[in-house]
Amino acid sequence: MKLLNDFNAIVISGLWNSHIFNKDWVAKYIFPGKDLQIEIPLNTNASQRISTDDIRVFVIGNQLNISPINTNTDVLNDIQDISFKIADYLPHTPVTAFGVNFLYEEEKTKVIDNILISPDKENIQNCDYILKSTLFKHSFSIEDSTLNLTIDSVDTNKIRFNFNFHYNINTLIEIKDKLTSHSIIKLKNVSEKLFNDIYSKN
Repeated sequence: MKLLNDFNAIVISGLWNSHIFNKDWVAKYIFPGKDLQIEIPLNTNASQRISTDDIRVFVIGNQLNISPINTNTDVLNDIQDISFKIADYLPHTPVTAFGVNFLYEEEKTKVIDNILISPDKENIQNCDYILKSTLFKHSFSIEDSTLNLTIDSVDTNKIRFNFNFHYNINTLIEIKDKLTSHSIIKLKNVSEKLFNDIYSKN
């Protein structure tokens, strides 16, 4: 199972001031000493998209997104540290929830194919319509989070597994509490264990 690049690893929902997330502020508080690439938004309620070689930060609507451009352990730890910095520098921002996400791609196997059988598969095969994709969704209760798993049949050979650990919060400081107890790397391990327990059994 391959962890993909450029997905929103941490998403924080709240009443964000997108104008704060400009090059000068982000360079000073989030990425000091880093070379930055700036993308100007087309969306009027979005901030600039500001990236290093490894991480991208931007606001769109009511969501702050922190995304890995490269996915390795150091980058994921840095993303967690960035969420802590934002909690420290903008503690009074009203927030409602945050999510930790992992997007994987896996080759379709006979085991997975046998598990992901929709009840209408036979009827679909017997009709004149061409099926382009199939989506499965599950929600699990894991300690103080809800793990939402979306499984998407991308094409005939690959399947994507999107893991979303959802937390309801009232303050940004709670993000530090939650991720100190359950780090982004620990949550990654949970997602991979769940995949191995359910979708890689012979």
